[in-house]
Amino acid sequence: MPVIALNANSSPRRRNFSLAHELGHFLSLWHKPVGDAGFQCSRKDMVEGKQHSQHLRQEAEANRFAIELLAPMRLMKPFVMCEPGLSQIISAGERLDISKAAAARRYVELHADRLAVVFSQHGRMTAYVRGEGFPFLRPRIRERLPELDRSWPLGAPTQ
Repeated sequence: MPVIALNANSSPRRRNFSLAHELGHFLSLWHKPVGDAGFQCSRKDMVEGKQHSQHLRQEAEANRFAIELLAPMRLMKPFVMCEPGLSQIISAGERLDISKAAAARRYVELHADRLAVVFSQHGRMTAYVRGEGFPFLRPRIRERLPELDRSWPLGAPTQ
């Protein structure tokens, strides 16, 4: 009998995403565990990118299933039909009860404008997502980010 175990120390939003992710594995007929212990998904496995192994391809597919389940286009539509801005991402995350990071990724994916979002912690980039048509940049993870001009309002688009 399949069992899904969730980290009780995670936030409710993280647990919801993890549950949807694991359901994606369970409902995909072609997903097969790569080890004897079944599917063992780590935080590192959740990062999107080039999937060179069966395990990482399955993780990416389970992530896609989870975000489609938790933030389908019909629920995201009111947010992506407006001018782009961080306030729309934050509102989408609160309304759909998903993390800001998940909301940002989905927002960039669905918005008609060419957008990108950079995630940072302590002044260093931790991840980024760029939408279709956004110019390709080669940012380096853990690279120190430049100081921002504090006179810009939060979420103001840059030209």
